[in-house]
Amino acid sequence: MHVQLRPIEAYKLLVCALGDGKASHFLFNTLNNLYGTALTGDADRTAAGIEQLSGVMRHMVEESKRDRTPIAKEIRFLEDTVDLHRMRLPRQENIRVKSVMEWDEQPTPDGRSVEIAPLLLVSFIENAFKYGISINEPCFVETRLTVEEGVLRFSCSNSVLMHNRLEASTGTGIDNIRQRLQLLYAGKHSLEVGEQEGVFSVELTMTL
Repeated sequence: MHVQLRPIEAYKLLVCALGDGKASHFLFNTLNNLYGTALTGDADRTAAGIEQLSGVMRHMVEESKRDRTPIAKEIRFLEDTVDLHRMRLPRQENIRVKSVMEWDEQPTPDGRSVEIAPLLLVSFIENAFKYGISINEPCFVETRLTVEEGVLRFSCSNSVLMHNRLEASTGTGIDNIRQRLQLLYAGKHSLEVGEQEGVFSVELTMTL
């Protein structure tokens, strides 16, 4: 099967231009996975993956220029991000990924459209997959997001792997999110982060 890879090469250049090391790592890994899928002749899965990757990259580039983005767009972005991570993983019983994201499709109590600061939550998901997944150990990532009457509730939990514990404990990414939350949602959010019995968890509630 002949696969046109020119668009993928263009995406690589775009990622380099973004200058985001974490995003680059994730996207390059996804591109390599899609390339491997293409070589197996699975055209449908390759096409679906490229479409999702295109949407993720478009969102990262376009929405990062804005102060707020519609909640529906951000949820779709987060769902696609989880799906792309899931696509990269081998289908093994010891690896469990679960994600539920829901929105009541209602405006805020004061009648505003529901919007959120773009790319605010994705780092929690990136960290969960980076530090919580191994092909050699039982592991999991679970995410849940609900938006009801303008209030967002987000939880993300993952297994804590011993060989990742030291690096994960530095908390740089979490600290950056704390700073953004304090800047953008001061007095309108609560964030709890912790580890207990081998599970790292994040609980965030915020009024949009």
